[in-house]
Formats: sequence, C-alpha cells, structure tokens
Amino acid sequence: MSEPTASQTKGAQSLHRAMQLLAAVGEHNVTGIRLTELAAATGLHVATAHRLLSALVREQMVAFDVHYTKRYFLGLRLHSLVDLARYSAVRARLRDFLAAIVVETGAIAYLYVPLLNDTIALDVVEYPRAPRGLVSEIGRRLPMGVGAGSIALLAAMPDARARALVAANAPRYEEFSGLSEAAVWRSIEDARATGHGITLEQVARGYIGVGLAIRNDRGEPEAALTVVGTLKRMTPPHVETCVAVMRRYIDQLGPIDLATRPPRT
Repeated sequence: MSEPTASQTKGAQSLHRAMQLLAAVGEHNVTGIRLTELAAATGLHVATAHRLLSALVREQMVAFDVHYTKRYFLGLRLHSLVDLARYSAVRARLRDFLAAIVVETGAIAYLYVPLLNDTIALDVVEYPRAPRGLVSEIGRRLPMGVGAGSIALLAAMPDARARALVAANAPRYEEFSGLSEAAVWRSIEDARATGHGITLEQVARGYIGVGLAIRNDRGEPEAALTVVGTLKRMTPPHVETCVAVMRRYIDQLGPIDLATRPPRT
C-alpha cells in the first residue's frame, strides 16, 4: 500500500477537525455555542474553526444563529440523517407496500414523514423507465404544503397546527411553480373533503401527485404515502384507483407510531 499524499493527509486532517467541531456543537446543542468557545474546546485556531464551520453551515450540518445569539447549533441536514436512521424500521416495514403500490398503479411511490416545518422523503420506489430527474432522492425535504403527501398530512392535523405550518412556510411557496398560501389552503380544504391530497405540476411539470396520511393509534397523522404519475396516465378514474389502492394498503398496515414517547400509565 502506498503512502498517503500530502493532499490526502491534509484532507483527512480537515475532516478530523470538522468532526471535532461537529461533536462539540452537538454537546452544546440545547443552548448553542459560540465560535471562540468552539475553538477553545477543540484546540483549533479561531480562523481555522470559522473556516470549517462555514463549510458545515453550507452543507446544513451546522446552523448559525446570525441574528440573535451568534451561536452554532446542529443543522437541519444532520437532523434529517438522524431521522432517516431512526425511521429505518418503519421504512423497512413499508418497503414492500410501496413496491406493491407501484405494481398496481404504475406510478412512483413515496413515503414521507413530517420534520419540523417540512416533510422528508423517507423512501421511494420507482416504476420501470421512470423519467430521469423526476424521482426525488431519499432525504429530500419539501416545505409542508408542497406535494400531495404534505397536503394529506396538513388536512389530517388540527386546524390550528396546520395554519401555523402554512403561515410559517408561506414565503417559501413561490419557489414551487408560483404556489401561494391561498392555493395551499384550497388544496387542504379539498383534501379534508375527499380524504386525500392532490397536486398538479407542483414539484415537476407534467405530473400529478396523490397522497394519503398514515395515522397512529390516536388518529394523528404520522406519515404519508404519495404516488406520482403523468398527466396522461393520471386521469380522474385512475386517480380514484390510486387512492383505493393506497387506502387498502394503509388499512392493512394499521396504525404506526414514529414518535418516541414514555409508556402510558
């Protein structure tokens, strides 16, 4: 085995230092930690610590509260990775369901879970010859209110909670085909009337998404199934077929509970 090059050694050293910083941020995540404190805790020069932290912020592994506390916290992407690991059991449990739904509907099937103000793609099963670029990567985040599964989750929530989420995400909707807060609410109201969310060309041009919420044993929405197909294929009768297929599998699945809660007394 050849000796590592100088650039490889430097890269490994930078990675080691970044992991030191990440661990230190995690140890102080409740209150956050300042740059000078991180430098002291890791033995790094302040400039080196700042350079590495800036890279971690760009990758969303660390978050910096620039407006108020000037402290560093663990970032949203890291939380997403943790949640993907935490949900691995339910992902494995639903994998066969997603595959079966794809066979019956001829559509791409997704499993989404809510995370803070967003939904995160926990799993996806595509049909053969699915268009390249349409299939979202596992771990992709979308603002709550974007996508049919998200609409189904909001429709199943208490009204006050749904309104708070939609209001918080309103400035982000414009990025998705000019979506508006009012349009999101119309979709939620439709979903409450029909029992399923539906979106038209919201995330990808030429495609329709249909979503249903999966509830826990208290009736609260815990996750959502979504199927996505082309406008040509997703005619109103086929949408009804997709809804019936997803509902059948959700009924077979029964309640799921993704949260870690203390035992009931």
